[in-house]
Amino acid sequence: MFFISFSLQAQYTWEQLREQAVAAYKAGNLPDAAATYEQVLQKAFKEFGKQDERYSQTAYASAFVYCKLQNYKRAEELYLEGKNTAEKKTGKTSREYALMCNKLAVDIYLVQKKFNEAEHLLTEVMLIEEKRLGKDHPEYAIALFNLGVCYYEQKKFSDAETLLLKAKNILEKTLGKKHQDYVLVCSYLIKLYESQNRKVLAAMLQKELQEVFKN
Repeated sequence: MFFISFSLQAQYTWEQLREQAVAAYKAGNLPDAAATYEQVLQKAFKEFGKQDERYSQTAYASAFVYCKLQNYKRAEELYLEGKNTAEKKTGKTSREYALMCNKLAVDIYLVQKKFNEAEHLLTEVMLIEEKRLGKDHPEYAIALFNLGVCYYEQKKFSDAETLLLKAKNILEKTLGKKHQDYVLVCSYLIKLYESQNRKVLAAMLQKELQEVFKN
């Protein structure tokens, strides 16, 4: 058992408790990992405060575990807290804030088909990354891709195709056709074309990928 009783918690440092949580996660014991992360979070709050990086790191890791457990309510609470903290510390145009918005949208709202919430946040992320990095950066392309997936899931195929094609072109230029992100975008484009019965385009793109990995 990795879970540490509250009576013993005070005997451990934040780092020791965190190592116990990580060990539980690596062992595949997600319930114990979540319970131990809650203790790590409590200790970080008491000893360092919510503005400290150690508290933020713990909350982020804990939310990730709760997503694995499909406890989206608790994960959402932690990601929202992280979003609010990032907004106060680094502002609404920072990488940290964009990351929290993205995690909320992709890991919480999209998987629960809460498309309005996801679309709002992913649009915000796209605009942040465009301003922060420019339109030729791979991270901007991923922001386009995520919003494109949100549109695809809503069957807004025209909007989805526009964003996915833009992401594809950026990633091809910056990372190359063999990069996993480029392949991922292409796979969604293929799914989109198949959903619309545009079999020729789907086949062409599938053949392009096959040719790339022959070499």
